[in-house]
Amino acid sequence: MCGRYVVTNAVQKTREIVKSAIAVNDVDNFNASPQEKLPVIKSYTNGKTIENLQWGLTHSWDKEKKIKPLINARLETLKEKISFKNLINNKCLVVADGYYEWKREKIGKQPYYFTRFDNKAMYFAGIIKIINL
Repeated sequence: MCGRYVVTNAVQKTREIVKSAIAVNDVDNFNASPQEKLPVIKSYTNGKTIENLQWGLTHSWDKEKKIKPLINARLETLKEKISFKNLINNKCLVVADGYYEWKREKIGKQPYYFTRFDNKAMYFAGIIKIINL
């Protein structure tokens, strides 16, 4: 996945998939970015829900939050990386309309926006860090 994506009307788009929405409003976000609370689909024993979770994984040893959170993981190395190793069983789906990728140009970066041909919602695989308070 990339560092920015678009999500609009997530509750409406997932109405047939999820049982309930937990504090998620159908707001349009054309620049969903790391550290924001964004809609994801989670499975519970009584069904699927859509709820907002914060994007990004902070290192447990970084108490002062000096390092940027991890926002992407490669499937090929997911089981090898210590940061993700214990999170693989905590999965979710990230709801999106499309995503941005940037190409380096001589004068900076040029964004390109990718969507599905049929303009339906797309879903990215996500992993969740469960924090016990």
